[in-house]
Amino acid sequence: NVLDIFKSLNIEILKTKDSIRCKIPFYRNDLTRTVDLYEEVARAYGYDNIPSMQSCSMPYSVLIKDSMDIENLMRQFLISNGCNEHYSNSLVNIDNTKLNNNIPVKLSNPLSQEMSFMRNSIIPGLLDALSYNERRKQKNVNLFEIGSIQYLESDNNNFIENRILGISWLANDIKFWQKKITFDFYKIKGFILELLKSMNFSNIKLIPSDSSFADFSMKIIVDDNHEVGNIYELNSIIKKKYKLKSDIFVAEVNINRLIELQNKYEFKYMKPSQFPSVIRDISILVDSEIQNLDLEKSIYKKGTNLLKNVVLFDYYKDKNLDNNKISISYSLKFESNSRTLKDKEVDILVENILSFLNKKYKAKQR
Repeated sequence: NVLDIFKSLNIEILKTKDSIRCKIPFYRNDLTRTVDLYEEVARAYGYDNIPSMQSCSMPYSVLIKDSMDIENLMRQFLISNGCNEHYSNSLVNIDNTKLNNNIPVKLSNPLSQEMSFMRNSIIPGLLDALSYNERRKQKNVNLFEIGSIQYLESDNNNFIENRILGISWLANDIKFWQKKITFDFYKIKGFILELLKSMNFSNIKLIPSDSSFADFSMKIIVDDNHEVGNIYELNSIIKKKYKLKSDIFVAEVNINRLIELQNKYEFKYMKPSQFPSVIRDISILVDSEIQNLDLEKSIYKKGTNLLKNVVLFDYYKDKNLDNNKISISYSLKFESNSRTLKDKEVDILVENILSFLNKKYKAKQR
């Protein structure tokens, strides 16, 4: 009997119709929660006397939401690649709401002028942190923040809240024993592509766009037509406002849109092949206006299901080449899950790829 166990432990009992109230002895300061009493009963009764169960149950509320799962994936990638997580105040002043056209939400009873609006962008907090670090002689600082932004729709003043990933780079030249390594827009581009690929997104491309506070900006497009964010290289006006002197790169990614897209995907996992792969390299000469993404799609198309991976490993442009021409080299990996490939059939696939590239893009083999 539970009441007898409590009495044996000198725990006074006050029994009511629907509950039991327990008065804990002064010397039992380890009993502070209801679960501690459960544990005492189990200990006194004997753990071996309690029958084991073949199943367990738990409330639905303890399950992690998909939105948290994707945010944890982002954190894991960013921290593993040298970024530090930053937290900034979600309440800002009017000056920190002017980095986009979203209508800010004003508090009806703010504590101060500095905290009178809800943030409509995650960028200002990151820029304040970069400015703080730069003034203290820190270089190559990479910060990220995951948080909510709020704003009003311009059409009907509906309240909108989005989860946003913001990434910022305080970009300085990295000293190396051979030469200086310049931190530029292409490194940011590669970083964002790898971030999205780590979350199983594909068909990612960047398209130039216009921004009032950036010297150069690009839209991040997933699945050909879904805009999920932007990358900016800040102009001198914004850098002066935040007292920054270094090159500053900032990226915004809309987590809500990524979740919507991810829910449409059907993920399949395949057993690694037990058979050896075959590697072939190709080099082609094409017009500089042709995009690498289009070339890779064409290569995959003609490579059939035996072509597992295409990697761009060389890009060359020189005055000795024809005008407006570039030389591009790819490494192609062929592999079968059921047999060992023969050199002859791989050679035929490579010839088909080169023939198709020549027909579609007038690409010449080098």
